[in-house]
Amino acid sequence: MGLSLGGSEDWADRLYIEEKKKGAESTLLFSDEELDIAEAAQKRMELMYNVDAWSTQLVVRVSSGQLLLTSGIEGTREDVLTRVLKRLDEDMRYHSELFDEPTSRLIMSRINEMGLPHSLHALDAQLLDNVAELLVLGMALLRGMSSGCIEQRMKAVRSVAAQKAVQSIEKVRTTVTPMRKVFVQARTQLGELLDQLLELLDQVNAAVTPHLPVQAEDSDEDYY
Repeated sequence: MGLSLGGSEDWADRLYIEEKKKGAESTLLFSDEELDIAEAAQKRMELMYNVDAWSTQLVVRVSSGQLLLTSGIEGTREDVLTRVLKRLDEDMRYHSELFDEPTSRLIMSRINEMGLPHSLHALDAQLLDNVAELLVLGMALLRGMSSGCIEQRMKAVRSVAAQKAVQSIEKVRTTVTPMRKVFVQARTQLGELLDQLLELLDQVNAAVTPHLPVQAEDSDEDYY
């Protein structure tokens, strides 16, 4: 019939068309059953919009996480750790928005009830796999900062390395600590890895703190 469907108008309302015949009462062009079918089709389409948008977001995030995990350490440990924390923060917030918030959970339940095809749970599992690996990578970077600081022969260089390590420790703590509940709810394993990371922060802090600059030192002592 050439009717356009979409926008804010309900499809059933758009198709509620009276057909007028000369000398007879007007009748509906589409039956009630057909209008019900149109209404159900619109609901499926709206849900598939969510499936498409969410799937696209998850695919992009999974790809970004994999790229970070497979690219190796490019740049300083501090730079890589910053990228790891950004990925952890954004990915876990998105996971929580998608699977923990009431509105999203309601939409997800409707998607499943209608039996609409999607791979949201599989993609989310890949996202959380990445998060686990990123937590392990973050711990490796912190250990590297600690050993790199302690093994420096020059006191001035050790002091700078210690300052950078302490700054990184604080950055990690402020990023992940408020989100511990999200990690635990997503997977028990993630909560355990996060606890290991937080414990490691205290260990690294204890190791590098003695090397922080206390006062201006004589240059003759730079090798002690």
